[in-house]
Amino acid sequence: MGAGNRETWALTCVIAEDQRDIADGIVQETGYLGAYEQDVLEGVRMTWYFATHEALQRAEYRLMTIPLRSPLSIQLIADQDWNAKWRETMQPAYLGDGIWVAPVWRRPRMARTDRWIKIEPKMAFGTGHHETTRLAAGALSQSDDVGGGRLLDIGAGSGILCFVADICGADFMMGVEIDPDCAPNLAENREANPTTGTLALVIGGLDCIDRAAFFDVAVMNMLRSRSEPLLPAVASLLKEDGTLIWSGLLTEEIKPALGAANRAGFVLIEQSSENEWWCGVFRRC
Repeated sequence: MGAGNRETWALTCVIAEDQRDIADGIVQETGYLGAYEQDVLEGVRMTWYFATHEALQRAEYRLMTIPLRSPLSIQLIADQDWNAKWRETMQPAYLGDGIWVAPVWRRPRMARTDRWIKIEPKMAFGTGHHETTRLAAGALSQSDDVGGGRLLDIGAGSGILCFVADICGADFMMGVEIDPDCAPNLAENREANPTTGTLALVIGGLDCIDRAAFFDVAVMNMLRSRSEPLLPAVASLLKEDGTLIWSGLLTEEIKPALGAANRAGFVLIEQSSENEWWCGVFRRC
């Protein structure tokens, strides 16, 4: 998003450190342009930016469900060059197993060329810095089903998990993203990251996939409110004994998530967590 003469709404509050990711996850569901955070004596000062007052109001309502250490502050500001601001603070992200994520203009010093995923930072697109992405990437790199297999990435965002799967030896990767705003960023990242396996990036929902297509592994790095309803469709697209990697869940959501996964025909075989976030690896029965 470039500079312009449009106005932007900002919502600011101070929260406890252990509420940082919960608050950001809540606001993510409302759709925001970007976020800025600053450590302060009372905790973390978070500011989220919105294109419309309606989106800000939705976020304001949701934030009232968690404890805040300051009143919510609303400000109307002039639009800014968000990409320029993002670039100023962008740092390489380490996903584990020697895999780094960074833009082409900031190569990680420790990264091998074949394990450096080049993601051009854009607002609302994944850059590998969030715990849920690291958890999903770690599960992919440790799965025996990825190498030589067919991967389905649901909610692909920037395509980052497709590129992780390619590094891990997948033969075919399909990234499905329902948000059309992701299309330009997906195209940029695909050009910057030539893959060894075959890569297909699709804007649309799961209903755009031929039901005759069976995958060895499916990965979902999405909030539970968006991912849980997709479980039956995901099961229908996986081979028997196929693997589901489900990230983007809070640790407090483990019990209902396990129940939903079991009802869709999945059994938990591995799990991992980082801070408040949890990732489960499931086998389709």
